[in-house]
Formats: sequence, C-alpha cells, structure tokens
Amino acid sequence: MHEVDAQLMGAARALVPDLPATTVWTMQPEDFPKAVLFTSANADEDTRRSAHPHAKNVFNRIEETDLLLALPHGYPIPLERLTRAQQRRARFLAPCAVHIDTQAGTATRLAVRPATVHLALVEGNLTRHTISEASAYAPFCTRAVLAPRPPRDPGLLAEADFYGIGVAIGSGTGHEVLVPPKPWTRHRHSPAGWAFEEAAYLATTLIPKDA
Repeated sequence: MHEVDAQLMGAARALVPDLPATTVWTMQPEDFPKAVLFTSANADEDTRRSAHPHAKNVFNRIEETDLLLALPHGYPIPLERLTRAQQRRARFLAPCAVHIDTQAGTATRLAVRPATVHLALVEGNLTRHTISEASAYAPFCTRAVLAPRPPRDPGLLAEADFYGIGVAIGSGTGHEVLVPPKPWTRHRHSPAGWAFEEAAYLATTLIPKDA
C-alpha cells in the first residue's frame, strides 16, 4: 500500500472503525466539493456488470437513475405504465441495466446500486468553509474533516458535531478523533443518491487492478 493510501485509510478507519476491508478511496465526483470518498463495490453487481465490458455499465445521470427507481428490481413491468420519456430511456439504456421484452411489451430492471460510499473526507483546517464542504455530502454518506491540528476556535468542534460531521487530526498513520461522525442513514431512495453511488462506483473501476 502506498504511503498516501495508508494515511488516508488510517484516518478513515479511525473515523469509521467498521469500514469494510474491500474499501478503496477515490476523489469526489464532478461538481462536488473536493473530498476523498471511501467506497466499497457491491461484489455481485460489479461481477454482473463486468460481464458486459463493451457496453455502458455505469448509469450516473439523473434521468437514468430516475428510470431505474421507477422499475422494481427483477419484476417485469408493462412499458405502457411508463411515461413516453421513460419508455425512450428504457429502450436506449444498456441491456445490463434494463431488459426489454419486445414481444411481451415489458421492461425489467436488472441493475441494483453498485456501491456504498462509507465516508466523504474533506482535508484541511477545520473552518466553517470545510464544515460547509463536508455538509454537501449530507444526503449521501457519513462526512468528516481531516485537519492537521485542532482548531483555534473550539466552538468549531461543537459546530461540526451539531451537523453530524466528524473531525480527526493527525498525519501519517496516527490520527485522533476529536468528534466522531454521525453514522449516515438512508431515509429515502432518490435518483440523485443512486447517481452519486454510480459516480463513486465508476471511480473505483478506474483504479488499476494491481494498485
């Protein structure tokens, strides 16, 4: 494991002790504040999608995940129950996501969420700015700030705690948790949430297998 890998994983495991062994770290999706994401792939779904190497097998557009959520997993739904826009998307979506039975006139969702994001970690001094950046991930996963030292204003620790944002300090492989993060709970399934996990999954697929 590279030194930077050990440092980041050490901080993540201090903040989230039950982090799965298969977790990898990647950078944030486009249009999100700078952060390191700690993600584990759904092994069964990853294997299923990998069987379609020449087809699009990541669905990180809102209109795609909106359609996927409109279909129950593994159960054929008459196409006529979908809006015209959803019918068009279903026909153009890759076969590893939705199976269209033209004879029966049905659509069956095959795809499930491909990954779980366990933590979004913002690096930098603990300030209202880094607290705000970490807060951007509130709809999607547990959040924390990794700072080099305690803040001069101890009130910032209370503010981070109020928003459920963890705070750790340290460098190398030694980290101290000043504020434990509030564990994230999924309250509802949303197209944006699924798209976020698809984007995180895509990042994990770009990591060299021997990394």
